[in-house]
Amino acid sequence: MRMSIEPPDQSTRRALLLLQVIAEADSALGLMEITGRTQLDKSAVARSLQTLLDFDLVVRDRLSKRYSLGPGLVALASQMLRRLDVRTLARPAMERLGAETAETVSLHVRFGANRLCVDGVESPHALRRIVPIGELLPLHQGPTGKVILAFLADDEAADIRRAAAAAGVDLDRMDAQVAFIRERHYLAVAGDRVPGVGGLSAPVFKSQGVAAAITVAGPAERWSLERMQAFAPRLVEEAGRISAALGHPAGA
Repeated sequence: MRMSIEPPDQSTRRALLLLQVIAEADSALGLMEITGRTQLDKSAVARSLQTLLDFDLVVRDRLSKRYSLGPGLVALASQMLRRLDVRTLARPAMERLGAETAETVSLHVRFGANRLCVDGVESPHALRRIVPIGELLPLHQGPTGKVILAFLADDEAADIRRAAAAAGVDLDRMDAQVAFIRERHYLAVAGDRVPGVGGLSAPVFKSQGVAAAITVAGPAERWSLERMQAFAPRLVEEAGRISAALGHPAGA
């Protein structure tokens, strides 16, 4: 008997669609109701619902067999709210940095092996770096991710290093950058991820460790390596203020 293996992106999209349908419903839904609202195959819907059940994203009533949102969503929401605390505390510093440099300033929080852009202050220049809010990228890409990577636990950093190797990253260069970051608490580099773009990044810490990165970026012909290195102490200073507000011990 031949079996077809469904592409992961298709099954993921289906699960997210089911979650959205259940969230928008006024009351719990049965399997046939969900199938009818999504126009998907019943067996495929059942498989996706089981995945959502496994992660507590939905729950099923034992008597009615109807589905509703689960406690796993509360846990995810609470994690995101904690990340938004960083955004609130960082915003004044971002505005100061933007005013001083006239370049784009962005804030990225750690999201597993990735970093997620949660806020930005755009440069007033017509030619400027635009960082989309919600952009999700691996920690091994760009100065923003690397200043977070530099302060992760050894086992977490090793996993990301393996992913970087699989993606064809020059590990010797990345290791040298990480060593520099650990010593100086910033990284200034041009064209590291995006050709023609200069990026200056510094880590932001919470009481338990690294939490985020703040980056000033712009066209390398204007936001040059020389300018970035000269401005690095100011960025580190502002990142330190945010870290202190998040409960990170001074000098730690």
